Parts: sequence; C-alpha cells; structure tokens
Amino acid sequence: MLSERHTNKAIANWLARWLNNDVPQPTECVCDQSLALLSAIVQSFTQYSSLREYVNVCANLVRGELPITSQWLPKCFVRVDVAHFIKLACKWIPLKTVQKRVKEIILRTIGLLIKCQSFSDMHSLLSSLFIVLINETDGNDKETGIETICEKHKKYLIHAMSTGFVDFEDQFNEIIAMVENEEELQELIQGEYDQQLDGLDNIINPFQSWAEDIFIKSISSIQEGTGFNAMYLPTLVPNLIKCMKLLPLWSGLMIPIFGFGDETASSSAVESTFRKIKNITFKNIALPTNIEHFIEHHSASLKGTSLLRSSHYTPTSNANDLEKVIPVSTDDSINFFLLPIHHNNSDEPIDAFLVVSST
Repeated sequence: MLSERHTNKAIANWLARWLNNDVPQPTECVCDQSLALLSAIVQSFTQYSSLREYVNVCANLVRGELPITSQWLPKCFVRVDVAHFIKLACKWIPLKTVQKRVKEIILRTIGLLIKCQSFSDMHSLLSSLFIVLINETDGNDKETGIETICEKHKKYLIHAMSTGFVDFEDQFNEIIAMVENEEELQELIQGEYDQQLDGLDNIINPFQSWAEDIFIKSISSIQEGTGFNAMYLPTLVPNLIKCMKLLPLWSGLMIPIFGFGDETASSSAVESTFRKIKNITFKNIALPTNIEHFIEHHSASLKGTSLLRSSHYTPTSNANDLEKVIPVSTDDSINFFLLPIHHNNSDEPIDAFLVVSST
C-alpha cells in the first residue's frame, strides 16, 4: 500500500477497501514486526478485534484450553518474517558486548526457537538458554566435582544446534550476512526496534508469563563451577522474555494448530519487489511525488520487465483465463487488472500476473 500515514487505523482501512474488491481473503499473511501492520492485519483478516486478543487465543489453543474448531481458530495465520525477526534480535544491545562466537550460538538458539513447533521442545530450549545465560561459571561443581547444570545445558544447546539446524543453515547465514552488510542502516533499524519494544510494553499475554516462570525456575540452577562461562549474559534475559509476547507470530508453534505453513515464514519475495521499486522505479523520480506519477513509472518498469522475459512468458488470451482477471481499483480515475501469464504459452498453472491499465 502507498500511504502518508502508517497507523493501525489507516492500514486497516486500506486492507478493508482492498478486500471489498472481491480479493480472496488470505489464509496466511507474513509481514515484518510492525505492530501497526500486525494489528491491522488481525482486524482485517481474522475474526478478532486486536492483536492482543489474537495472541491470547493462540495461547489458549496451544495449551488445549480451546478446541481447534472454525469458531475459535483464527481465519488467517498471521506470521512475522523470519529475516526481520532475526535482524531485530541481532540488534539487542547486550549482544554487542560479547564475542562473535558467543553471539552466534545465542542467535542460532533463537533460530531453533523459530523452527520449534512443540511447546515442550520450546520449553527445553528456552530453559537451557536461561540457565546458560545466568550462570557465571561452568565446568564441574567446586564442592562435589560433578558436572554443573550450566555445563549440561550448554552441551544440550550445542548438540541441538548441530542436529536440528542443518536445514536452516543456509537461510540463517544469508540473514546474518545481510545484517553485517547493512551498517549504514544500523541507526534506523535500532530506532525501529526500540519503537516496537515500546509498543510491546502495552501487550500482556500468557507467553510472557510462561517465559518468566521458566526464568524464575532456572535461577535455582546457579552453581559455582571450575570454569568461566563465556556465555554469561544475564542482561539478555529481559530481551528474550519481551520477545516472547509475539511467540505465536515469529515461531512455528501454531503450524500444527492451523495444519499448514512453512517451518519458517518469509516475505522475501515481497521485499524483493519493494527493493526493485526503490532502486528502479524511484530512480528517476523526484521525491515527493504523486500517485499518478508513480503508477506511470511503475507501469513502464513492469512493461520493461515483461519484455525482458517475453521469450519465456507471454500473456495468455485463453477465454477461461478471462475469468481469472483480478480488478484493482485505486480511485475513480485509475484502474488496473491483474492478467494471468502462462509459461511458454502452455496450459500449465499460472506463474504470475501482469499489471494492465484500463485507462
């Protein structure tokens, strides 16, 4: 959407108008961790009136306090983009004070939490992480000579990463590489992260209480060991507890409940499109601009892209596909249609849609 305002009400109003154009209501929606956007998506695509209500219902469904029926199950699976969440986690201030290897282990543990689809597995990972973060020493107990609890849980985390991180390795490394290459955006990302944390302060839900209970129990594991724990970082605990407020959105916890969804949610295709708009469409446009000027340049950009791919993709003219044309109205004077495109002029499933102006 294009808007000079990105408030909850403005976004929800735009999404409602979009749905009024006979667009099928999505069953899954992936976006970044903008509280305004998440709240608007919940209000527009689900039967719940607020993000807080959506999260509370998810908690009740996970704990079995509500039946998984159409009455209670949200009509849309709302998820946070995995890359955006990990980028925000990379900006946690306590992580800036530790060695790179320690930071990597902590972030990989968060990656395992993202992949988790079991509440019990998530409990084990989070408990182990808390124990490792709050124990200043590891190795063997000074009094008994027995391996400390911290040492056991550190080994558990390392083993979990070596066995359960293989299929997520490449994607995780790409995300971390992107973060390291975005030095010029550090202040912007940190400011965005701080604003989102401020917004989360107003959200109280069972997932935060659940994480706090795990942390309180982990305090009893503190021991005096013979070794120095390089992962000792108690200042990170508040960040972990706070991010748990949106646990069903950034993790795979709700996948078994909904019965569908990829292990990690990604909006990379949309991000790529916006990157093209920023670097190609806006390249020769003086800002600020108006919507008509933007659409004119964007249509020309789409046309150029279509011509470059014309050897493989051509607009279909099948009569059956006319029924699949999706109208998109921006105002009373500008209208567009999404015209189906087939691969190699065959009757294979539709690969993409071509934007065609009716003006």
